[in-house]
Amino acid sequence: MRAALYSFAILALSGASLHAQDLVLNGDFAENIMGWETDGTNVTAIWTTYDVNDSPSSGSVQIRNQSPNANDGVVIQQCVPVNSGQRYTYGGKARIPSGPGQTVDNKAVMSVRWYSGPDCTTPNGGSITTGGSPQSTNVWVSQSSTVVARAGSRSAYVRALVTKLAADGSFIAQFDDISMTSPSIFQSGFD
Repeated sequence: MRAALYSFAILALSGASLHAQDLVLNGDFAENIMGWETDGTNVTAIWTTYDVNDSPSSGSVQIRNQSPNANDGVVIQQCVPVNSGQRYTYGGKARIPSGPGQTVDNKAVMSVRWYSGPDCTTPNGGSITTGGSPQSTNVWVSQSSTVVARAGSRSAYVRALVTKLAADGSFIAQFDDISMTSPSIFQSGFD
C-alpha cells in the first residue's frame, strides 16, 4: 500500500502523466498538413499562413469543398488509436474566410468516426459531430465535445468536415488546433 501511495505521489508531483495526452499529430499545422488525408474526390486541402493565434511561424489547413451535389460534405482526417468505453475530448477551431460563395449557411465542424479494427478499419457505428459552425466570416470559432468511444472501438478518425449546401460552386473553410485528448488517470470521477 505504501509503495502505491509513493508511486501516486511521484506521478502527482511530475504532472506529466496526469495531463491529457493529445492523440492527434500536427493538429496545429505549424508548417504543413503532413499526417492528414482527404476523403473523397471533391476536396482539396492545402496549408495556409492563417493561424488561429496570428503566429507568423505557424498556419492552418484550408479545405475546399468542390462537390457538384447539394448538402455534400468533404473531410480531412487522421486515424488515432482509442480504447472502447474510454472518454475523449476532441475539437479544434474553424474559420470561414469571406469571399464569393462563402456563406455561413454552409458548415465547418469537427467530427469523430469510430472503427472496431485497428488503423480505422471496420466501421463501428457512424460519427459524432460538434456543433458551433462559424456564424460570421473571418472569425475563428472553438469547437469541442467530450464523447465515450463506442463499445468495441479500437481506432477513430478525427475529422474536419466542410459541408456545402448549394449544388454549385465551392466552399472554403480553415481549421487549426485540432486535437483529441485521452482522459487523465482520474477517469473514474476524481478529475
